[in-house]
Amino acid sequence: MAEPVHWPNLSVLSVTKPPLFCNMTTRSNDNQIRFWNHGPGSNWVTYQRGLDQCFENINRRLLELCVIRPGHCILDIGCGAGATSIALAKKYGNTVSITGVDVSKPLLKHASRRIRSIKPMPASIRLIEADVQNKPLKPAVYHQLVSRFGVMFFADPCAAFRNLKSSLRPNGSMVFVAWSTVENNPWFQIPKSAAISRLGNAAPVDPREPGPMAFADLDYLDGILRHSGFRNYSVEEEDNVIATRLPVDQMADLACNLGPAIRLMKEKNGTVQDHETIKEEVANRFMEYETGGGLEVPVRLVVCRA
Repeated sequence: MAEPVHWPNLSVLSVTKPPLFCNMTTRSNDNQIRFWNHGPGSNWVTYQRGLDQCFENINRRLLELCVIRPGHCILDIGCGAGATSIALAKKYGNTVSITGVDVSKPLLKHASRRIRSIKPMPASIRLIEADVQNKPLKPAVYHQLVSRFGVMFFADPCAAFRNLKSSLRPNGSMVFVAWSTVENNPWFQIPKSAAISRLGNAAPVDPREPGPMAFADLDYLDGILRHSGFRNYSVEEEDNVIATRLPVDQMADLACNLGPAIRLMKEKNGTVQDHETIKEEVANRFMEYETGGGLEVPVRLVVCRA
């Protein structure tokens, strides 16, 4: 049997009341399912290659934090186009079993194509279309739960994390990375600022609504984990960097088609000219991070180990 995992320097915070979304009645995840199947979520397929390059350092750090041994079963939550599942397969080969789960048919289809293109094709990965918030998982199956930016989109995160916890074997562990605040991440802040400058402010939203920054509030995330049944865990911020040799105009195009800029464009019925103007401003701002060998954009992550 695997040895228990004891995380050092736990930063567990005291939360006496359950978070807003820890309700007796599970909220529907239908909006997120529509977004990732029929909305701007499909852009993640178009920009997969650039995104994988941008997030390579973050993926590497995520794998460093995992506790994986031969024979382990791994669940990649919100696997998207497969970057983390493929990285795990390349690192551990067929000594482990990897299951990637996502709600997005387009992303899973793209992930499947990528996996089939690997020679030799890894036998250790399987992909499942499912909403782990509402679809019960088999109990005590996985040794390791892992996610890179895939767990912030649940309408009812407590229901999702209770389900995920139930799927862990005794002494199993969970590691995920999420985003800190917009202000701490130029990757989001620059496109958002440029879009607001062109189109005006967006309608106010609850910062805890499903989205990239849903777990930026560490007290809130702590409450979700605690009320989902986790006890031995750490929640902390960690700095990293997006390092890429993508030309700055391509980087701007990517950033303007995936994050807050494209959301504001949709909300404000922005024109093609609006989009081009925003993208030009973003490219100019990204030049601040040019190093001569490519762009190095600082990011701040929320890192959870449980």
